[in-house]
Amino acid sequence: VWRGQGVGAPPPHAVGLRHWTVVLPGEADVDAVRARVVAAGASAEPVDGGFLTRDPWTIALVVRADA
Repeated sequence: VWRGQGVGAPPPHAVGLRHWTVVLPGEADVDAVRARVVAAGASAEPVDGGFLTRDPWTIALVVRADA
């Protein structure tokens, strides 16, 4: 929890974390995480080698397989 539970997204021009990437060993690992994300009701947009989702504060998270 970066800013605390229940805290809204930062204003558009605020300094802060905009995105981050998690690199997993293989596609099967990415597929397993994608399934958990979707099961939790979050979006999982396809990107090269994985998917993009957003946390409750709208910070982008890319999950991809090691190239």
